Amino acid sequence: MSKMSIRSKVLLLLVLVGLLSASVIGYISYKSAKIALTHTVYDQLTALRESKKRQTINYFNNQMATFDVFSNQQQVADSLRLFKRSFDQVYLKDTSVQEGLYSFYMDDFLPKLSKNISGEPLLDSFFPQNKTVLARQIQFISQNPAATGFKNELITPKNIGNDSNDISLYGQTHTKYHPLFSRMLEKLQYYDLFLIEPENGQIVYSVFKETDYATSLETGPYRFSGLAKAYRSVRESPRRGTVILEDFSHYAPSYNKPAAFMATPVFDGKQFIGVIAAQINIASLNAFMTSEKLWEKEGLGKTGEVYLVGSDSKLRTTSRFLLEDKEQYLNALRNAAIPKKTIELIENTGIAILNHPIKTSAAEQALNGSIGTQIINDYRGVEVLSAFSPIEIAGKRWAILAQKDVSEALAPLYDLQKQIILTLAGIAIIATIFSLWAAGIFSKPIQRLEEGVLRLSRGETDFRLPETGNDEFTSLSKSFNKMIEQINGHNAEIENKNIENTRLLRTLLPNVIADRVRGGEAGIAETYKNVTVLYATIGQFSDIMKDVSAEEMVTLINELIDAFDDATLRHGVERINTIGDVYLAACGLPEQRLDHGRRALALAEDMIAITDKFNKSHGFNLTLSVGLCSGEVDAGIVGTRRVVYEILGESVTIARQLSVLTKPNTVAISSSSLAEIQAPDKFIKKGVFQDSSSTKSKKTKQPYYVAKEKLKKVSQSVAKKQHRKATHG
Repeated sequence: MSKMSIRSKVLLLLVLVGLLSASVIGYISYKSAKIALTHTVYDQLTALRESKKRQTINYFNNQMATFDVFSNQQQVADSLRLFKRSFDQVYLKDTSVQEGLYSFYMDDFLPKLSKNISGEPLLDSFFPQNKTVLARQIQFISQNPAATGFKNELITPKNIGNDSNDISLYGQTHTKYHPLFSRMLEKLQYYDLFLIEPENGQIVYSVFKETDYATSLETGPYRFSGLAKAYRSVRESPRRGTVILEDFSHYAPSYNKPAAFMATPVFDGKQFIGVIAAQINIASLNAFMTSEKLWEKEGLGKTGEVYLVGSDSKLRTTSRFLLEDKEQYLNALRNAAIPKKTIELIENTGIAILNHPIKTSAAEQALNGSIGTQIINDYRGVEVLSAFSPIEIAGKRWAILAQKDVSEALAPLYDLQKQIILTLAGIAIIATIFSLWAAGIFSKPIQRLEEGVLRLSRGETDFRLPETGNDEFTSLSKSFNKMIEQINGHNAEIENKNIENTRLLRTLLPNVIADRVRGGEAGIAETYKNVTVLYATIGQFSDIMKDVSAEEMVTLINELIDAFDDATLRHGVERINTIGDVYLAACGLPEQRLDHGRRALALAEDMIAITDKFNKSHGFNLTLSVGLCSGEVDAGIVGTRRVVYEILGESVTIARQLSVLTKPNTVAISSSSLAEIQAPDKFIKKGVFQDSSSTKSKKTKQPYYVAKEKLKKVSQSVAKKQHRKATHG
């Protein structure tokens, strides 16, 4: 029973540790992923917000700048002066013609207007009472053969109130300037243009001739409109170059649709003669703010959007959800407790701009001047990630918000959460099974020895069996551990032999080639295109051999060759072999180097200096003649029982010939090496030599070069006899 109790405790402990560890790791992973994903979405929304913000500011700045330039054209001043002078020159002789205008208001204007407002509009509130206004609206609206919305197509109006067929001054002015204003309206993408005289705010001209045409912005039915406010702002302080922007508001002549206005003074010379105003087409602003309905391509997914909120906390651009699914959008507003009248108005008009109030915390913070990101409940009552910022436009503060539903933005996180839960369940099962198995191990010591044998059979020798206790299993464990130590000892000897063999192989072959040979590769042979061959001949070598013993000779040769080898390592050059008084090296193989020519030249100069130092140290007068040639070589392993690494080719032959031609302690280079070294000012052309590698049919002579300044000559510091005396006593 006690044994089973310990096993149960071990089992419980292992399961708890496994589950606790997995839970902590899962929780940390979930939190880290949530933070990272949230930051990524916020960064994306912030980038979109700032992009749309710049686009909106540029849109209004460009609109106002273009409008200012247009208003300063002399044609604008000329037309306004003529329209003002001729506006009142109209007489309504036959009052029966006003029936047509009456029908227009009753059958066309008021029914359309009633769809966009709460309640029923009254005719008396809009129908013109002034005879001049009445006459002009009859002339350009009811007697205009063009359909509503196309009244701008009338260029030359018919006269009313006289028997003459002559066109009045107003008609002549309209005929002359109306095409100009129509073209400008189309190019600048305005909704309408207005010319207003400053005495009583009479609209003496408009392009589209809506019901605001000819009315007074001081006393007429639209005296409280956004257009009237813009006009009065300019009239009260007319300054050249000043453009007034009036925020969006409902505008009755356009059937109560949202409209913003720009207005600026018109001067004739230095005289202020009136105001020109433009009704901004909200469709252009709405188009780029709603990404032209390409939200997903801008990275907003299925629920993301960017929109503007005015200082009155109402939409200035339309909602994505209204455009995509009106009914679902209206249901969301109902669930968000938006007033019923507001929802009915949006439902009837299909317009959310100026109708839909935005009372979210993000919008309020932005309107108060704050910039930030936050998770909020948006105007639909849906939890969203929101990036908000204020936006200043012509002295007016709006808010711009970029947002995406949390359910979509963090969807990968929810998937991760499910995976973590499933993983924890799997870990619980695995931990339980493992713990049962581990508990069994503790009660069966023989299994440890079995496991050790299995591990040893797989080649593992870096473990030891525990040697606790005094029973037979402990003795077996000790014997097993001793056997492993013996095996490790043998393995260490084998490893040392392998290291020694590798070192020896690396002395015979380049490191890269040696590794390939050790890897079992045979028949290694390759062509290298860009190599500089160094062929060095040691002069006066035979004189030394006469004066010293074989043992001393080998020692001296090793000293000099080792010094050369050290230099090759410093310069990144590969020593190929040494044969008697010849030292052959190459740069650019097996490791390719772009500056192989310069490295080989630097090595040659070092080798001459090393020879000089060697002479001074031992009292010899060895010389070194070096030839360099750059080009293509063939390289590979030669031999099967005793392998060597050889290079062959024309470049080797030319380097050897140059080492023979050049003077002692001098470097001669071929024209190909001169091109590689790229230092022609350092060398002079010494002469030409017959290329012995060429065939008889292609007898070629190769130029060779030596340095302008001779390399330091080797000094003879001790005479041969003195050296022999010091050596032999």
